[in-house]
Amino acid sequence: MAAKSADQAKHNHERRMKLFKQGLNAKEIAQRCGVGVSAIREWAKVNSIDLHKRRPATITDEQIVKSYKEGVGMYAIAESYAGLSAKAVRKVLVKNNIAITANPFKTRSEKAAPMKPLRTYEDDGQIITVYPHGYARGAKEFYL
Repeated sequence: MAAKSADQAKHNHERRMKLFKQGLNAKEIAQRCGVGVSAIREWAKVNSIDLHKRRPATITDEQIVKSYKEGVGMYAIAESYAGLSAKAVRKVLVKNNIAITANPFKTRSEKAAPMKPLRTYEDDGQIITVYPHGYARGAKEFYL
């Protein structure tokens, strides 16, 4: 039983070293080996291996500007390249005097549809407006 475990450990070590030498970082090695990132970090610590950080982006400013002009959003450009954030993409666009469109992700208040009352009626001289349940923190009726 111990021999099989030792063989498995040796195989795991060789596979991880192969991936490490290809330039992969801890997250990428973990995904390919089917283990957690913490397991890879522990393996690297035990074996005195300095893991690679996130791979640098391999995209030029011109490519970013071209992609943005073609309609690709800042977040999509950032996700396409490792080590590139949307903030970095925005800096490149500003530096190149590119007009940045409004953020496609609307705020909570903009997402909510305008509140339409179900009905409005008068009761003893007061106007009562009834809204669907869930709007205005669960209130069903307002006295105006």
